[in-house]
Amino acid sequence: LLDMGPLSPMMLLPLAVIVPGLSAFGPPFSICPGLRGTGTMRRSQNSEFLTKRVESCSLAQRSALHAEASGPLTRTIVLAENKMAILSDAKGLGFIEGVLRLPLRWFLMACLFALRLTSILAHPVRFLLAFRKLSAPPSAISPHSPTTVPSPIISAAISMTPSVTSATMTTRREANEQKKRDMLVFGGKMCSDDEMAALETLEQKVKLMLIAKGDTAMGTQMDVEWLRNLSSVNLIPHLRATGRNIDKTCANILRTACWRQSFGVAQLMQNSSRWKLEGFFDSHGAEREVDWLPEFAETNGARNPVLLYRSAKHTPSGIPENQWLKFFVYQCEWARTRYPAHQVVLLVDRVGSGISNQDPTVLRALAPIIQDHYPQLIGKIYIAPVNPVLSIIWAIVCIILDDETQSVVQLISGDDWMLDLRALIKAKWLPMRLGGDLSESAELAWAAGERHD
Repeated sequence: LLDMGPLSPMMLLPLAVIVPGLSAFGPPFSICPGLRGTGTMRRSQNSEFLTKRVESCSLAQRSALHAEASGPLTRTIVLAENKMAILSDAKGLGFIEGVLRLPLRWFLMACLFALRLTSILAHPVRFLLAFRKLSAPPSAISPHSPTTVPSPIISAAISMTPSVTSATMTTRREANEQKKRDMLVFGGKMCSDDEMAALETLEQKVKLMLIAKGDTAMGTQMDVEWLRNLSSVNLIPHLRATGRNIDKTCANILRTACWRQSFGVAQLMQNSSRWKLEGFFDSHGAEREVDWLPEFAETNGARNPVLLYRSAKHTPSGIPENQWLKFFVYQCEWARTRYPAHQVVLLVDRVGSGISNQDPTVLRALAPIIQDHYPQLIGKIYIAPVNPVLSIIWAIVCIILDDETQSVVQLISGDDWMLDLRALIKAKWLPMRLGGDLSESAELAWAAGERHD
């Protein structure tokens, strides 16, 4: 009933050896109490006296009594000896009977109950030990330790118990890193493992730079708020511009923060109405020569902002140079803030443009700002149409340019330049002079729309 299993014979075996030896201690009471009151040995004064005399006699004296006695006396002597033998046997069996009746019985039951209780308590202990061993990391298990196979019950329980092992944590960490890497895409290019590692180091150095210089006198000379708000996506173009050189990237970021403070970029963005497309040209009484095309203007479906520049409407001395610089800085800041993971596509409309519309002074002042403080902002430059003279000049300039810079600029020339341009920009957003479907009146109405917020 107690379901001791293999422990039952092990427990009863020492009892079978010990109990027979306990008979030497004498009986507390007789195993056969009825013998004292049976009808076989009826007590009388003579028989009792004779029995006592026989019990007190030695073996030689008993033999003499048998020789002298006869008849009833002989029968009385024999009965007395039989009684002595019975009492002698009962003397050894009485203790066993008493132990079996009360003490040993309760002792056995107590032992069996204790073993059963230990067996019941051992189940959760074995379960916890097996669970701990299975959930331990592989490095915590000695290669020389024996391999234990858990029982089906324990295996089922463990399978239902959510355990976080080192392998599971590693898998989750890799999944989170991969998810973060998939989210870190700039200019249509996903971050590599080397870039992720360099980016983490760069973020730590930027934080240390803020702590070291944010509260000092130099902190008043740089745009601390811009440094605090730099995200991983904002740091990627700076990192790629230096070829993942972390020290050089940190130096460039520090210079950019100082330039932004001296140029007043934060104040420029606060007074946005003056530098928006809708307000800049109207305030100077000039024709609108720059505009942003609607989103997804490219045929490839990218969300890159496309800036249309009409060079034929530019007057070199019409607007002061410093005003042009602030205007273009505002446009660069707007594009990087609204499209942080994208690059600007610049479409240069050269239809009707001549030498009188060229203004190299603004370009010379603007180029270093974009290169140093807005790295990799310009993703592609389409120039259309291009005459043979400009093609020759560009071929000469390419000698001193690297391959990456050459791949940014694309000259669209030839008799089919309109078809080539339509393959890059959607026709519904291209003016008819560039081979698109947008009429001049529709272009003016579209340009006057309030879209640049």
